[in-house]
Amino acid sequence: MARFPTRHLPSAPPSHCADAPFRREMAASNRRSRIVALSCLTFAAGLLLLLDPTEAYNPSPELSDIIEKNTEIIHYLANKTREAYAKRCNNADVIACLDMQDSHCSFLSCKSKFVASKCAGVSFGKLEITTFRGNCSHNCTSRRLLFSESSVKIPVEDPDERMASDICWTRALDKHFKVKAEQFHLNPSSDSLPTGTLRWQYIGTPNGILRGYPGDVNEQCASYDPRVRPWYVAATNGPLNVVLVLDTSASMVRYNRLRLMKEAALRIVDTFSLVNHIGVILFSDTAEHKNVTENDTLVRATHENIEAVKETIGKMDDSIGWKTNFEDAFREAFALLNRSESAGPEAAQCFNVILFLTDGYPTAGEQNETSLVHQIQAWNKKGNSTRAFIFTFDVGDVVEESVAKAIACENDGIFERISSDRKIHDALSHYENFLSSFIIDEEIIWVEPYIDASGLGEIITGSLALHDFTVFPPKLIGVVGIDILVTDLERADPNYWRKAIFHLASQAHCAEDVHDRIDPCKLEAIRVATGNPESVCLAKLRRCNDSKSDENITALTCGRALNSSNICAPERVYFQEEACCVGTPLETSVNTHEACRVSSTFLVANVNRTLGSSVLSVHYQSSIVITALGIVTIVMAHML
Repeated sequence: MARFPTRHLPSAPPSHCADAPFRREMAASNRRSRIVALSCLTFAAGLLLLLDPTEAYNPSPELSDIIEKNTEIIHYLANKTREAYAKRCNNADVIACLDMQDSHCSFLSCKSKFVASKCAGVSFGKLEITTFRGNCSHNCTSRRLLFSESSVKIPVEDPDERMASDICWTRALDKHFKVKAEQFHLNPSSDSLPTGTLRWQYIGTPNGILRGYPGDVNEQCASYDPRVRPWYVAATNGPLNVVLVLDTSASMVRYNRLRLMKEAALRIVDTFSLVNHIGVILFSDTAEHKNVTENDTLVRATHENIEAVKETIGKMDDSIGWKTNFEDAFREAFALLNRSESAGPEAAQCFNVILFLTDGYPTAGEQNETSLVHQIQAWNKKGNSTRAFIFTFDVGDVVEESVAKAIACENDGIFERISSDRKIHDALSHYENFLSSFIIDEEIIWVEPYIDASGLGEIITGSLALHDFTVFPPKLIGVVGIDILVTDLERADPNYWRKAIFHLASQAHCAEDVHDRIDPCKLEAIRVATGNPESVCLAKLRRCNDSKSDENITALTCGRALNSSNICAPERVYFQEEACCVGTPLETSVNTHEACRVSSTFLVANVNRTLGSSVLSVHYQSSIVITALGIVTIVMAHML
């Protein structure tokens, strides 16, 4: 039996000795015992908190009711969206809207004057105003919203034809938004606060518009794009294993390429949620997986892991090498996928995606294009459980056909070029739309808590992607969603609300593997549908000799020529008048700019606006701290 060092208690003192030293030793032993007992309890508490939050999931009836009702709302909005989309070409109201002959109009969040808005109170959060009185930031303590109808956000200053079409046909959802608002006590005809948990209802479309109810104002146009929000990407792409492979060779330092790649990589990472597992590989002369945990595998895209990955990307300058070794980069990418698969359920057995960003050609390892492509195909051959879609991105001003494009064409992916900041979003949206043509399991996806961009506070979102299956490739119609305040969940069930969040986010299942059933000509039709001619693999398209391969790609505009959308006029003059209730003071938020803090005459409010600080993150950080304290106190007790 193992022997452990012990501290023996002193025997009883002889009668002729003073008993003071004995009592001191006994008191010290008792203190050590109490410390050990306390440390063990602390250690146990930390371990309990570290247990999987999905264990013993047993929500209260109130919490279950919130989840069930909001799930029902999502399905209701999805059905009504399908109906509105199916009728878009024959609906008289839509046609009138497209022809600019409709007396009714849609409110643009960043321009229209909301003459019928009402005070919503604090239940819809505080709205930050960034341009009021110079560059200082302020918050409306009570905001105004448009309860009579929805409003529209766009990612540009003015909508193009496709956006205009989306604005017109999605307007049919207004009456359905209001049905659910009235059902859940958000009364559009009064100034009363909502007594239920329903807040925002909305739809985001592939063309970049967001129609949301109740209508709210934006301070600036081009400030919101639903297509890059985690709730949208998670719903359209589903659970994915994503490996980012980033070129850190010396040539990337020139012509702004490294900055462009960093920005693209950070935008990609910002779209991830709990349904994803992620990893980052940096390569130059050789390739290295940059661990963000102690395990050399993919990690779940929790808030803390995403922040760690973003920190790694931010420090890429420290990893600049000399040459460019494509071969080693892909060898390590597939090795990472294999290690993650062997690690068990933590690495989701889902679609694998490799996003490869470079500025040109290999200068180390295998450099012959044909041999290199064949080697990657061998690692990525049919039947491999780690088979991946490979998307390649040329960063910078490379103009000729590249090895990167050949790699994408031979591995079920697409090629994109990122030559400027403006092109980053186009490239990323093309790859996401491409994936959405394969991952068409229409199920509700819940994402980890985050800070609402419209000022509601910390929320979780349930979203559902919808497709048009009458065409090939299946056309993404849009994503419907609703938000639930984290505080509403906490209030309903103080004991299980954390587990409820994790449980909801863990419900997404992996889509069926389609690699072995991808028809080459249909794959080319999907590439054509991205709208980027550079993404088309011309050699493969010629071999298809099928003029019908893309004939069913249907425009959302139903063939109508549009100049602009039917946006409400007149335009507003002062944003704060549209945003804040009359008489509502504006509180200055925390601002590091000295002039803002000194010159402001408003009441200072210490508003916590740390983006992405999730409840789950706090929970796990707390559990780790408690566990560590337990270990420290055990060691201290032994030293006493």
